[in-house]
Amino acid sequence: MDPDTRVYHVGALPVLRVVRGPGEGAVLLVRGCHTVGRSQTCDLVLADPGVSREHARVERGPGGVEVVDLGSTNGTFVNGRKVTRCRLHPGDRLQLGGVILEYREVP
Repeated sequence: MDPDTRVYHVGALPVLRVVRGPGEGAVLLVRGCHTVGRSQTCDLVLADPGVSREHARVERGPGGVEVVDLGSTNGTFVNGRKVTRCRLHPGDRLQLGGVILEYREVP
């Protein structure tokens, strides 16, 4: 590598990927604040009857990425534990109704 070449790392990109259920394979790049649910107005639409219209919100802030339940009927689960608000870590699995999403940070 040329001694004048500088390499800058901009950090990992946080993503949520649907790994099971309707929309399997869909990916949401988390850039700010996003809603997840059945409603067509959501940033990530999950066509599952167990998912509320506006089920959860995913927020990216200075401290990392968090998921917030929006008063959903069936609840939001992270790694099998029901949560109202939870910081996400790579490999965490979220369950909303019958849909499983996986949180990753892609270099």
